[in-house]
Amino acid sequence: MSQYYSHGKLLLFGEYLVLYGAKALALPCKYGQSLEVEQTLGEGILSWKAFKINEKSWFTCKIDLKSDLILESSDPSKSERLLGLFRAAKSLGASFCNQSNYHCVTRLEFPTLWGLGTSSTLVYNLSSWLKVDPYQLLSLSFGGSGYDIACAKHSSPIYYALDSQKKPLVSQASFAPKFSDRIFFVYLNQKRNSQQAISEFLKETPASKEILEDFSSMAEKACLCQTLEEFETLIEDSESKMSKILKTQTIKEKWFSNYNGSIKSLGAWGGDFILVTGEDKNYFVSKGYKTILDYNQLILG
Repeated sequence: MSQYYSHGKLLLFGEYLVLYGAKALALPCKYGQSLEVEQTLGEGILSWKAFKINEKSWFTCKIDLKSDLILESSDPSKSERLLGLFRAAKSLGASFCNQSNYHCVTRLEFPTLWGLGTSSTLVYNLSSWLKVDPYQLLSLSFGGSGYDIACAKHSSPIYYALDSQKKPLVSQASFAPKFSDRIFFVYLNQKRNSQQAISEFLKETPASKEILEDFSSMAEKACLCQTLEEFETLIEDSESKMSKILKTQTIKEKWFSNYNGSIKSLGAWGGDFILVTGEDKNYFVSKGYKTILDYNQLILG
């Protein structure tokens, strides 16, 4: 049996603009997804079982890898996406033995609605098993900048950018805030469709060289902050400027205007997690937000 594992992710600075080449600061998470593959004698059939964190099965299917046909499925749309991944992997050079069956089991360590990378961790695990380039596999399937793929394989904060040829540039980021005990994450009780958000952004939003340099600088400055106050100033600067680019209110203006601390959207605006500074978790609990994680509960490194 072969086993693979990849980490979830959060995008702290550089959301959206990373698609145009801005340097982003990304945080691999302590929660991820595993893949186990057992190869037995057979006739080219793949059996797939996906489990949630409570060991409850949430998706099963069988695929004939010779003919690319779905034989059985508990969710046709998920099966089609999975089959699409295998077709993409084949186009990148992956091959399967027609005299073998493949039994695959995935296990998520976080709820799918959290937006920590159900798709990206799957893509990375598949690419590790099938020995294909994970960034190319992502490009041929879900799309996106690829920062989540970089997080999948790293265990500490990273800088991520795309060069002029759209090739990933990844380096270690020394983001280890001394004030991490005054940072926490709040789940907004709704998932944002990142593919849709990316599509809308690319269709509507130009990005000048000056804007890209400004936001790249913020990603670097975040690693230099010595105090919570410096970090909060940077957060508010990023939120204000991105608000103008997206032509929408910040998450704090929209929902948490009387909170006495800073709030940063993470990744696509409007869903998943936000980063919050301060200590008043009860403020969010009182508003119905029950999923609140400390920095050190969630972030690797």
